[in-house]
Amino acid sequence: MKVFVKSRINICLSRLGIKTKKSKEPNPIEEWFYNDINMQKFGDFFVAISGDYNQNWNEKKLLWQ
Repeated sequence: MKVFVKSRINICLSRLGIKTKKSKEPNPIEEWFYNDINMQKFGDFFVAISGDYNQNWNEKKLLWQ
C-alpha cells in the first residue's frame, strides 16, 4: 500500500510540473486500480452520493505547507 500511495503522489506531483523520483519497487495494486478507476460508471439512483472524482477544484485554495 505504501508503494502505491507514493506512486499516486508522484503522478499528481508530475501533473503539477514537479519532478519526482521513479520507484523501482513492484506495485501490484496499480494494475487493477487504474483499470477500475477508468471504467465507465453508471449512476445508482439509490445512492445519494456519487463515487466519481470531483475535478472542480480551485487553484487559489491549494496551499503548500
